[in-house]
Amino acid sequence: MLDISIVLFNSEPHLDGLVKSLIEQAMPLSDISLLIYDNGSSDNSVEKFEQLISPHKHQLQNYNLIKNDKNLGFGKAHNLAIAQGSNDYIFILNPDTVLSKNCISNLLNTAKNDAANVSAWEARQSPYEHPKIYNPVTLETSWVSAAALLVRRSTFDKIGGFDRHFFLYGEDVDLSWRLRDAGTQLRYVPDAVLTHNTYQDPMIIKPMQFIGSIRANLYLRTRFGDRQAIMDGLKMQFLLFQKEHQHIPHQRRLIFKGLIKWLLHFRHYRNASRRQIKHEFIEWDYEKIREGAYFDISPCLSMDTDTKVSILIRTIGKQKLLAQALACVENQTYKNIEVVIVEDGQATLEEFLLPYRTKLNINYQALGKNRGRCHAGNQAMDKASGEFCLFLDEDDLLYADHIEQLLLAAKKQKARVVYSFAFELPSVYEKNGDGIVREGELFARFKYSFSFLRLLNANYLPINTVLFSRSLYHECGGFDPDIELNEDWNLWVRFSLQYRPFIAIPKITAIYRVPLEEEINTERHEQLLDYQQRVRKLQSTLKVEMTVDELLGLEHD
Repeated sequence: MLDISIVLFNSEPHLDGLVKSLIEQAMPLSDISLLIYDNGSSDNSVEKFEQLISPHKHQLQNYNLIKNDKNLGFGKAHNLAIAQGSNDYIFILNPDTVLSKNCISNLLNTAKNDAANVSAWEARQSPYEHPKIYNPVTLETSWVSAAALLVRRSTFDKIGGFDRHFFLYGEDVDLSWRLRDAGTQLRYVPDAVLTHNTYQDPMIIKPMQFIGSIRANLYLRTRFGDRQAIMDGLKMQFLLFQKEHQHIPHQRRLIFKGLIKWLLHFRHYRNASRRQIKHEFIEWDYEKIREGAYFDISPCLSMDTDTKVSILIRTIGKQKLLAQALACVENQTYKNIEVVIVEDGQATLEEFLLPYRTKLNINYQALGKNRGRCHAGNQAMDKASGEFCLFLDEDDLLYADHIEQLLLAAKKQKARVVYSFAFELPSVYEKNGDGIVREGELFARFKYSFSFLRLLNANYLPINTVLFSRSLYHECGGFDPDIELNEDWNLWVRFSLQYRPFIAIPKITAIYRVPLEEEINTERHEQLLDYQQRVRKLQSTLKVEMTVDELLGLEHD
């Protein structure tokens, strides 16, 4: 059923945890073939692995170990190991990992239920996720990390596996983009979790990673980019070469050596891709990244799930948009969620919601007639039974770790209001408003720590970024029905009079949409400014109680 390919290279310190987690997987060992390749280890990696796996060899479908006396590089060694297997799925795995019990089974179940044109599935790494973006609805991503990667053998073989010219680093991006050029998709699986012991300190600079990554950047630009991308890559190499500060020993010599290799293999890289998809190069990155690259997620993995969170969705029956919002809720890594859906108008969603009720705890009510966003929001808060609540407008999106991150911060700091950062996504809506025609570029607009003065002056908290204790609704009241826009700002201000400071999580975990068309965006902006003045006037009579320390602290806001 599954071939697991592991390449060893002086991996002895990590093998106890790795092998133990493999043996304890939820799936039977009889469905697993272990394909091991040693890349010329100078320690006792091979002997240690053999010792640990020996009591369980007879349970495995197959076991094969190849020992080599030199280091062939990551990709080439995996190709040789994988060639010894024959199962439909290959799990490419780093030796410095420890898998959660359901990691492999969750990957396999996702793969088996996925579309035929999806070729690879990436596990979620702890303590630090890859900061690259992915589609919060489909979980599709532009590239996948080979530290823990499930791939279809048929597609892997079709594109020739890893490119042997990549020695270390970048080969997974190259593999990913060739898989996509072959017409397949890649998927991120946040429910398949493992610990990747790659960093003792997340900010450490590893010489091999540093030089391997900068070489790979130029190789990838040559294979998948246009002439400008290649020229930009060369410029970056030369600028790094000229820098007075050297990040690693012999940096200039290694960069120069890499440029020579690039010249020798230029034709190989340039001619080996169909370049059917436009790939993005953002300096040294291959994709836009989410804020919070080194945000430790490991405490979330052991968090209890006894706290219910109510996600509140106000809708006017836009089923295409609502389907996307509900998909984001399904993808949440924290599962104790109640979805309260209030339709502002006649009930049109009963049949539409039937398939979702098998996966989600849905509480649905229609108001019967159109009473406005504020009435719908207040009704949602009335019907909620969770200890914490979060609004999700039907056209907004959440990354899979959104609730997890917010709730953990609320519990750790005993906070009643927490918020994260978000991307703004300019979008073109269908004429009837139900569905998205086109999307612009993601933009991180609001990335502020909490400031009471800033909040009093303007709203910088997109509604879907804020998790709040439901008790605040009972203490402070809900939306003011006389406010049609900026109603959430008024709510946050009234909450802040009762409880502050709000706790900020410096990680992008959500997306909110704005109009892409300039005319519509200008009109919306003018409406928001108008209501901002109305709300500011309304709030001008609110009384604020402050301690002396708080008052002094306002000088620094």
